[in-house]
Amino acid sequence: MMSTTASLLARFGFTGSVAERAPTRKAVSAGAAITSPYLVMNACATLLAGFGLMQNSPAVIIGAMLVAMLFGPLMGIALGLAESDMPLLARSLVSEIVGAILVLSIGSPLARQAAAFRSAARFCPAPRPPSSIC
Repeated sequence: MMSTTASLLARFGFTGSVAERAPTRKAVSAGAAITSPYLVMNACATLLAGFGLMQNSPAVIIGAMLVAMLFGPLMGIALGLAESDMPLLARSLVSEIVGAILVLSIGSPLARQAAAFRSAARFCPAPRPPSSIC
């Protein structure tokens, strides 16, 4: 029984050299950095998710999750923890926190505006001709 378990672990174990792992480390490290595309894509994803929530559209909200670039720093956190790479871990944590602050700082005013719009819409009577205002 023990040899079967050992052979299964050996089958899934990665025995690549440092040179083979270097491109993966480089890609993960680049994805964990704070860049302008990272900030812009997260801002767009936040707006998209906010509009999806206002329209009650799960498809748009899921689309916003696909647009968001918060996965790069998460991979950096995982690799930093797995290999005890403290500079990568710190850079990834800072990127994730900055991304979360950006998303919240855009989403909060958007939510307040949506709530104000909904409360103002309650005071308007039902359908009227387009020439009248409330």
